[in-house]
Amino acid sequence: RIFKKLIKLTMKKLFTIFLLFISFTSLSQLKTPPASPAAEIEQLVGLTEIEVEYNRPSMKGREIFGNLVPYGKLWRTGANSGTKISFSTDVVIDGKTIKEGTYSVFSIPNEDNWDIILYSQAEVWGVPRDWDDSKIIFKSNFESIKYKDGYQLETFSIAFKNLTNNDVDLVLSWGDVYVSVPISVPTRELVSAQIESLMGEDPKASDYYAAAVY
Repeated sequence: RIFKKLIKLTMKKLFTIFLLFISFTSLSQLKTPPASPAAEIEQLVGLTEIEVEYNRPSMKGREIFGNLVPYGKLWRTGANSGTKISFSTDVVIDGKTIKEGTYSVFSIPNEDNWDIILYSQAEVWGVPRDWDDSKIIFKSNFESIKYKDGYQLETFSIAFKNLTNNDVDLVLSWGDVYVSVPISVPTRELVSAQIESLMGEDPKASDYYAAAVY
């Protein structure tokens, strides 16, 4: 009986502590920054809108590639839910046509290069446990380049660089390396189709001017 009483008393104390913890948590107003803040970047390339949503982990004194992110293994290319990319038109990457739409971005980092993968299932949390190779709509290899003079980028970054009307580089960088993925867009084809359509109707002087300037 004494043993049972001790157990009941202990359980009551634990339950009281649990309730106090819940109350403290619900009443707490302290806000702290997320470990991997969400980011969203958009870029108009010619007439094509490209949007990237991702989360940005930081180094925090850790060795990244080959350690925190192992070589040769599938990576979510960011943190938390992973990374998504959207194209408003068809685009071309490394000679392969990618249909307009939204895709998950995965990668396999290696010491000298990365495999970049676009996966048709856009709503995922990290690397899916039920990974399906049939959902890979793009996979290609790109050089991994080390920054000069020992430079280290603290927070994982995805950016658009070298923008023109017809292409842009999607640059992924973290730690001491970066990878550049050239993306081509069908600006010439889209504009030409508009010109042909307008010429068959009743074009305005401004349409002639815009076509001539282009």
